[in-house]
Amino acid sequence: MEETLPQNADTAGVGAAPIVGRGAVVGAGTRLGAGCQLGERVVLGDGVIVREGARIGDDVRIGAAVVVGAHARLALEPDSRQPPLVIEDGVYVGEEVIVRTGLTVGRGARLESGTVVESSVPCDSRVTGQPGHVEGAYVGTGEALPGGARLIPFRQFLDGRGRLSVGETSHELPFVPNRLFVVDRVPGEARRGGHAHHACHQFLFCAGGSCVVMLDDGRRRAVVVLESVSMGLHVPPRTWASEERFAPGTQLVVLASDPYVEADYVHDYADFMRLVRDSAG
Repeated sequence: MEETLPQNADTAGVGAAPIVGRGAVVGAGTRLGAGCQLGERVVLGDGVIVREGARIGDDVRIGAAVVVGAHARLALEPDSRQPPLVIEDGVYVGEEVIVRTGLTVGRGARLESGTVVESSVPCDSRVTGQPGHVEGAYVGTGEALPGGARLIPFRQFLDGRGRLSVGETSHELPFVPNRLFVVDRVPGEARRGGHAHHACHQFLFCAGGSCVVMLDDGRRRAVVVLESVSMGLHVPPRTWASEERFAPGTQLVVLASDPYVEADYVHDYADFMRLVRDSAG
């Protein structure tokens, strides 16, 4: 990294000067907040606002009139209680995008123009909408998912009386459940989950409606769509999972291998990454 600043960039805020990598191009009227970091070969369009402390990786392309690091209410003033925004290498950001602070945008992701990003973005994914949602999810049972997670189809029987969906522990279900809970009435913009387990296995399926499950094993990230009762998702221990984009009326059923034990939960992502590194060592 080189501590140089393009001549057409303005600086904002009091604190450490922005760090700008070699080969970076900054558009007219762009404002760089104190302590922000731009990687090598970054291209920022005209009128971009990069908030204090934001970290942007190498080979990132950001279009005009983008706000990088808005606070949770999407106003232009940063929230000092939130950690800085991180945009990893090779990300493309279209024009007039707003990205909230405290998030991570995974490497190779694409944020389409006009998107409002309010939750972290998996690697190599495409995000659209207000609020932003992930497109291009895994939907097939043959996909290799992070952490050994698996999509498992239910056996189904359909006749004039309706449809019967079946899952047995000796065939479809990967463990004998000791706990069951149901998540419903979730607002479409809300996110559930956002944790991993030390030992507990989970099996998720939608009894009605649909939702998106984000999976992360500390090395890879992927996105899965669960729709109705056509299939379920096995989430093994030490796999980070969160659920979002709940369709109206969705009922997410979760079977767990163990009774509830708070100590089995890993709620902090930094703690999860330390667990992954310790396991690899």
